[in-house]
Amino acid sequence: MVLGDIDGVVVVPRDIAFDVLVRAEEIKGNEKKIFSWVAEGQNVHQITEKGGYF
Repeated sequence: MVLGDIDGVVVVPRDIAFDVLVRAEEIKGNEKKIFSWVAEGQNVHQITEKGGYF
């Protein structure tokens, strides 16, 4: 599979495409949590202790 946008292009072999999609959705969900913690005013130390990363 070849995917591209304004930021670049990525090629994912078809046999692992589903696993890559699942992992990408997990990462996106974690990032949403991190953004909500930042919006609440939490600092980097608090966020990383919860398992967030930057």
